[in-house]
Amino acid sequence: MGQVTRRDRVPAILLLAWSLLWIYLTWQIPPETIGHAPGPRFFPWILGIGLALLSLWLLLISSKSVEESRGGEFNPFDFKGLVTLGLFYGYIWLIGLIGMRWATLVTMPVFLVFSFNHRRPSRIVLFTLILAFATDFIFGNLLGMALPRGRLF
Repeated sequence: MGQVTRRDRVPAILLLAWSLLWIYLTWQIPPETIGHAPGPRFFPWILGIGLALLSLWLLLISSKSVEESRGGEFNPFDFKGLVTLGLFYGYIWLIGLIGMRWATLVTMPVFLVFSFNHRRPSRIVLFTLILAFATDFIFGNLLGMALPRGRLF
């Protein structure tokens, strides 16, 4: 992971503005729900709040950063970023095809190696298994929500 520089303040501010707009717009969703299940605006709020907190964190650490980036010119077509975005869309497609748990088990190792540069196989396997089965347990058992099973299963 690269160093955080003062130049990271601009994306932090933009992401913070986007998250606040997201939270405001999801506030307009009616809170009705069936039984004790989370309402339709619960997960959009979680996403908005999470993005706002991470944006604030990036803003704080970029404000404290003294070092400026001396790298080359800014390239908006970052290969690694585009491949990560493609992997994300592939993951969504796989969820519809083989279900959430299996899609996570298949794609998470690729994300960890390519996008996050993890190289230790034990850590990759551990992260993948924890993420796949913990989300299945939390949503299925604790929240009582069914995750997508996929068309093939």
